[in-house]
Amino acid sequence: MDRNNLYQDTDNSYSQYSDEELYNLAEKYDDSCEEEKALPIFESLANKGNLKAQHMLGFYYNNELGGIEKDIDKALRWYEKSALQGNAEAMNAIGDIYLDEDTNLYDTDKAIYWYKKAIERGWYEGYMSLAHCYKDGKGVDQNYQQAYELYMKALEMVDDEDRGFVYYNIGLMFYETEQYTEALYYLLKVDDINDHYLYLHFILGKCYFHGLGTVVNYQEAVKYFNRACKYGISEAYHYLGICYLKGYGVIKDEKYANECFRNAKIREDDFEWLEFLEDDSVELSENDNLTEFYATESLEFCDEQALEESTTYAVKEFFEVDEVRQPPYEQANLEQREQYLKEFYNKFNELTGYTNNLHFRKGMEPNNLGAFNPATKQIELNADLLLENDPQTVMETIMHESRHAYQDFAICHPEQVSVDADTIKTWEYNFTHYISPEFDFEAYVNQPVEADANEFSERMFSDGFCNAA
Repeated sequence: MDRNNLYQDTDNSYSQYSDEELYNLAEKYDDSCEEEKALPIFESLANKGNLKAQHMLGFYYNNELGGIEKDIDKALRWYEKSALQGNAEAMNAIGDIYLDEDTNLYDTDKAIYWYKKAIERGWYEGYMSLAHCYKDGKGVDQNYQQAYELYMKALEMVDDEDRGFVYYNIGLMFYETEQYTEALYYLLKVDDINDHYLYLHFILGKCYFHGLGTVVNYQEAVKYFNRACKYGISEAYHYLGICYLKGYGVIKDEKYANECFRNAKIREDDFEWLEFLEDDSVELSENDNLTEFYATESLEFCDEQALEESTTYAVKEFFEVDEVRQPPYEQANLEQREQYLKEFYNKFNELTGYTNNLHFRKGMEPNNLGAFNPATKQIELNADLLLENDPQTVMETIMHESRHAYQDFAICHPEQVSVDADTIKTWEYNFTHYISPEFDFEAYVNQPVEADANEFSERMFSDGFCNAA
């Protein structure tokens, strides 16, 4: 049967229908994933000059739908026919083809040109596409503010059903640029309207787990990691396993934690992974207990007295060295200050084994000076601390969070520390029933783990500073 007559079925002829009715029928086939029925109708209408059908035929060639092979040249030709009749969606599609680095048609100038043409016709995805270009620096100088303004323009034009798409992209941009408060604001808007994007719930889980743009909330983190696991995201299973292993936001359950870790390994994708899962020398048999493996990978701490001695000495040495180094801390730029502080941190942690895990993060809330993450063994500090010429606050914060690391290690490995059993039980109970400053600031300051960390950091700084030559 001739391709031009394929739109006639065996029982009825479509010729009795108008072009609009035929297009609507093809759309119904397309929506119900019956592309092979939709294709001949789109093709017939496209050959008759229907601009919407021309766009759809280009889409089919571009995405190998309806049983035809992918053909970028044919896709571009049909998109152009539709665009020349004023179809803004086709204009945007042409831009996408030219922005694809995997084709021989890659041309960022042409892509930008067509995105702007789509914008002139009032197509919101033109704004979205151009915003992506500014965000990624493709064809234009990277400019996050310009990207944000274009996303907001798209938001003004979009229908309610597509608002989640815009919110999601804005949230991702803020997340990628470590502006976590703003990222959380927009990503929660996506969640509120029940739009489900592949990594949405995983990112929200990480925000609550690490305290990115908010306070740490393990119960919320568990909720979102559970949702992300439904999409088969390997690292969501990993985080969920840690929560059950440590009892973060849930009742401890090592059996289920082990199941989560195994699911994570099975579903391992292109996420960054923990070193022990990236190491090819680690072979996991069906009976391997990943929770036991995870727990035994921790580095040893020295006892409390050795920790205090090394910390006091590191403070003393910091100020003695600062008298002669160039530039001194007060005159150093932010990058140099960060380096000085990391050297200080590594110095007093040489005996503990916790080195090179201190990071300064931009975009943290002003009242959040820093945090130790017991799952990753990382310490993250507010980068704004580097702005202060006097290093006392940032040094005390480093020692404060390091003390939390010591408390965590004592709980996990009580046989390797000199802390008495009652104190360790108190710390463990406190971490399980932790009081956030937003709930009750006075109780937050006075709870055992915080009182201990405050006393430790202030005493270490005072002793070291006073003994500096």
